[in-house]
Amino acid sequence: MRSAKFFTVLGLVLLLSLSLLVVGCGSDKGTTSLAGSLTDPEFVAVQGQIESLVDSTLGFVLTGMNSLSSISSGGNVDPILYGPVFSDSDQVTISYVNGWHIVSLTKSTADYALNIYDSVQFYSNDALSQTGVGSDSMWYRHNWTYDVADKAVSYTTFDGSAGFDYRGLNANQATIDGTNDLTVNDKFISVDSTVTRQFIFSTEVTNLTINSTPTGWDQACPNGGTITSTVSMSYTKDEAAAVVSNWTVTMTFTDGAAAISVRSGDVVWQYNSDVCIAIN
Repeated sequence: MRSAKFFTVLGLVLLLSLSLLVVGCGSDKGTTSLAGSLTDPEFVAVQGQIESLVDSTLGFVLTGMNSLSSISSGGNVDPILYGPVFSDSDQVTISYVNGWHIVSLTKSTADYALNIYDSVQFYSNDALSQTGVGSDSMWYRHNWTYDVADKAVSYTTFDGSAGFDYRGLNANQATIDGTNDLTVNDKFISVDSTVTRQFIFSTEVTNLTINSTPTGWDQACPNGGTITSTVSMSYTKDEAAAVVSNWTVTMTFTDGAAAISVRSGDVVWQYNSDVCIAIN
């Protein structure tokens, strides 16, 4: 893949936010389609962030697949899944409850609070399995929030929820379905104005197929399937009324390449992108 397999969560969200910041706030005027120019400056600015959206969603998919080997039957969790947050968190709890491996992390400072709540459940022949070894399907759920203490200054907060269902983990090709939802609240204070934005991201993964490698499930390069995303942005400047704009993105995969369609209002952009190269 073009980027690293794991994205820092906050960095990912900032990238997604920037894609909307540069777009502006046009309204959805109907269903008439006009062909967008691939050299349109606004589209060019958004295009790179669409690629980040694809890579980040696949990164979440891969994180879940890594649970097969990183969570033992005793509930031990490899801290690499959570990076530096794991080692210096205020509170870390790991448990196995009703078939779910649950990891809860809390980190608080004078400036911000970060909470992560992950759940993983393994199955073998439709029966619950405490270990990922030999499992043929699994569920992975990732919930997290990031909040700040001082909202009188410029800030960004996040509330995210992702979930993926995996099948065919005992075969050479897995199939994944799921969602990746995120709400971002952003406030920017400049010398002459205050701008607030709320972004609501809703991303769906449908029949994403990924091949295993000789060493296991260590890639998330799709052979097929789709990723679709809708984004709603509410924009407010000072005391003016909020303005809402909407974008939709559809990505259809074939052997690591994606056919991408982006719509904003009446304008549709279409292009192809080599997202990743599968390891065989």
